Amino acid sequence: MRTFKGILRRRCAGGSVATDDKREVTLGYYPTLVRLDQLRNEQQNEKEFARTLTYFQALAGGGSISKLQVDQVRQAYLASRSAVLQLKRVYADAVDQFKIQLGLPAELPLALDDSLLEPLTAQMRRYEAVEKTYTATLAEVQQLGPRRAGSGQLRVALRKILATSDLLRGTRLQQEILQRWDALGGLDKELEDQFAGASAATHRAKKSTRAP
Repeated sequence: MRTFKGILRRRCAGGSVATDDKREVTLGYYPTLVRLDQLRNEQQNEKEFARTLTYFQALAGGGSISKLQVDQVRQAYLASRSAVLQLKRVYADAVDQFKIQLGLPAELPLALDDSLLEPLTAQMRRYEAVEKTYTATLAEVQQLGPRRAGSGQLRVALRKILATSDLLRGTRLQQEILQRWDALGGLDKELEDQFAGASAATHRAKKSTRAP
C-alpha cells in the first residue's frame, strides 16, 4: 500500500501515482477486489490531502510557509481527486466484467465481500494512528524550545512526554529510556553537588587569602 506521505512527496515533486486504466485480462473476484482496495486507499489519501491543504493554508496566513508550498499541496490534492474519479470508473468497469463472467445481468446490483481486505485496512489504520501520534508528540517537543535547558524545566518536561506519550506507552523501549534517563538525572545531581561544593571551597579559599 502507498502511504500518504510518500504520495505527497512524489506529487509535490511533479510526479503522479500510477492508476492502471487498462482492462484486466484475467477477470474474477480477486482482481475486482484489488480495484476496490485501490479506490479506498486513494479516497483516504484525498481526505488526508484535504486536511493538509487546510493546515498549510492556515500556516501561510501566518507567514510560516510560502505560497509555493501551499500550491504544491493543492496540486497534490487535485491530483488525488482526479485519481479517485478515475479509480471509480475502473472499479465500476471491473464489476461489470465480473458480472459478465458470472452470467449476471449488467443492471443487477453486486456488492463484493470485502472481508479479505479487513486485515490490510486495519493495519493501515494502525499505521496512520502511529503517524498522527508521532506528529503530535514531535509538535509537543518543539514547543519546549523556549525553555532554558539549564533551569531543569526542559528535562522535566521531556521526561513527562516520554512517560505519557502514546507513542511509547507500554513498550520495552519506554522502560529502558526512562531508566537511563533517571540514571543520568541522578548523575547530573551528583555532579551539580560536587560543583557546588568545589565552588564553595574555592570561595572560602579566596576569602581566607584576602583576610589580613
